[in-house]
Amino acid sequence: DLSAASGELSAGLLPGAGLPPREAHPDLRLRLRVPAGVGTDGAQHEDLDAALFDAVLRGFLLDPETALSAARQRVEAAKAAGHRRHEAAATLAVADALASKDTSSEEALQLASEALRQFRISVDREGEAAALHVLAKASLAAGDEGSALRAAQEALAAFQALAHPVGEAATWNVLAQAQLTEDCDAALLAACTGRDIFLSLGDSRRAAMCERTVVGCRLAQGDVQRALVSAEAALLACRRDMLGDRSEVAASLILVSEVHMRRHDYEKALQAADEAAELFSSAGDRRNEAGALHLAARANLKLQRPAEALATSRRAQAYLSELGARAKEVAALGSSSAAQLALGQVDEALAAASQMSEACRREGQNLTTAEALRELAAVHLARLELGETRQVAREALDAAARCDARAGRSQLLECKAGVLEILLQACQQDGDQKGSVQAAQELAECCRQASWPSREADALRSVARGQLAARRPLPALQASGRAMSLFEDCGDRRSSEEMRFLFSRAQELRQTMREAARSARQAWLLYREAGDPSLLFEAAQACHDARHMFDDDRSGVLGLLNSNV
Repeated sequence: DLSAASGELSAGLLPGAGLPPREAHPDLRLRLRVPAGVGTDGAQHEDLDAALFDAVLRGFLLDPETALSAARQRVEAAKAAGHRRHEAAATLAVADALASKDTSSEEALQLASEALRQFRISVDREGEAAALHVLAKASLAAGDEGSALRAAQEALAAFQALAHPVGEAATWNVLAQAQLTEDCDAALLAACTGRDIFLSLGDSRRAAMCERTVVGCRLAQGDVQRALVSAEAALLACRRDMLGDRSEVAASLILVSEVHMRRHDYEKALQAADEAAELFSSAGDRRNEAGALHLAARANLKLQRPAEALATSRRAQAYLSELGARAKEVAALGSSSAAQLALGQVDEALAAASQMSEACRREGQNLTTAEALRELAAVHLARLELGETRQVAREALDAAARCDARAGRSQLLECKAGVLEILLQACQQDGDQKGSVQAAQELAECCRQASWPSREADALRSVARGQLAARRPLPALQASGRAMSLFEDCGDRRSSEEMRFLFSRAQELRQTMREAARSARQAWLLYREAGDPSLLFEAAQACHDARHMFDDDRSGVLGLLNSNV
């Protein structure tokens, strides 16, 4: 139970949580500090050992170029002085800065591994723990969650053995990020543990870092209300405790915007995203400004403002292209494609959606691939390319089915529901009654799992109509009856009355099928007594048809005929 787990964390019943406030050991403060220039006491020290954790435990690295330049200078200085340990520490800082650059994860992995090797040779336990921490971050940046998880677990054990609470807390946060795609519950516990350790140390900056991960975990679980509480608390803490630090405020605003998007409060989401973009812009941080612009584009789309969404999305793409952040640039194509589709620019939308889906396929991330294919299916549907729509939609559902059940359940269900809605429309327009009913049934089940009563009722309405058209009264009764109840609960009286009408039609059809079955049976008995084989077969066929449509008896023609053999 997550509520109970959260209470345990707050009460200090789990390792590392609820520790009494205390001053960090001077060495820890020196070695585990934020990047130079932020304003902490430790930032004033010039000892090269301090480079070991320059930016390493920074929760939201906003200027990787500056950090990278400073770290490279320290590497050269250490080489010139012939100090191998200082060189390893500075190399680790370079690896950490590179891990935040979208195009440099391989170099980051290489340098972190080299630093780890050097620290192990010199039997430097603290350096080894730090290198494992950075190796986990670099693996995350490279998209290798498995390696990130293993490195984070090793780093955590090393920091705990050293009784190093700051390193332990920061590694709990990285561990949470590594677990998020596979196990949201474990990720939440890890992020909360790191947050509580930082709070016990009086470090509100890094506690806010962990709080942001907590929000991401709650969103992945679909716990939107608690995510909102955490996001707003983190934003309030940033505004209160970090005056003048625009980056921290902007980072928290991004999460607030994401939560409002999930709550369908798109105006508030847009306001938060716009403010975050302005703050990132004033800090000269194009990479994160692009992320905020992408979020603003999504909000504009939901607010039916496609022109604004397209302009904002193109700005984000331009910034990301300048930075060489190809993966994020491709992700931004989704908003452009949707905006172009809404503006009637279907050819441009198709090009953008195709490019995005191909890139996601190459990356091999199932959920992002499914989402990209959903956008592509929507474009094909708008172009009335029904065969392509159905093929791409099924491909998207296959990709979604390959996702781990513990990974981002809410996001996964939203993706599946969107794909099934597109597939349903394509089947209906294609005149495929059986396919329409199947898609509507899958959609209703998906919405039931996600606790979306209104969308479930809409899907069941399609099921009821399709089953009635196929003259199958029993499933039509079941679908219309549940839809009627759901619409009533949602306060949609008009739709509820429509379902009541379909329910009565299904009852009438059911009674008609009963009478047809009785009549056919009587005819079959009569023809059997008359000994006419041709009439007997015709009567048996009629009896089979009636029973098949009635759904209560699936005995077939052969069964009836065999009884006379």
